[in-house]
Amino acid sequence: MKRVLLHLVHGGGQLHPSRRHGYDIVAPLDEEGRLNTDLWRSHWAYCRVIRFWGDSPSLAGMLKYRPAALEEEGWFFDFDPNSSDDDQFGYRLDIRKFIQGGYLSLHDRHDDVCKFQIVNVAELPAQEAFERRPEAAASGAAS
Repeated sequence: MKRVLLHLVHGGGQLHPSRRHGYDIVAPLDEEGRLNTDLWRSHWAYCRVIRFWGDSPSLAGMLKYRPAALEEEGWFFDFDPNSSDDDQFGYRLDIRKFIQGGYLSLHDRHDDVCKFQIVNVAELPAQEAFERRPEAAASGAAS
């Protein structure tokens, strides 16, 4: 498991790069830095996402995957398991390499595209990766 930190580069009403807007993600990445569905299937409960957005409260959610057979396929962030209105999908996250300095795009709640820079990718010690849950991690995401 890896810890991935994204900072907003452009979008969501923000015109300049911002360290105050982004995501802190625990993700199942393979050796090449790609999301690994097999690892996700065995450890999905630990694949958390924290959204930090300026002065707004942090949101805790999960990194999830929908197989291609479903209407809305692919990797996405889910902040409310009882609603799909808050789901945020990434553009081609299935083939994207999560490497420091790289970029990726996410669709926000209004289907606007926001561009993020991958500012850090770090190995997460097993003990930390498998102890942290979204509800426990939300308070420390933006620090």
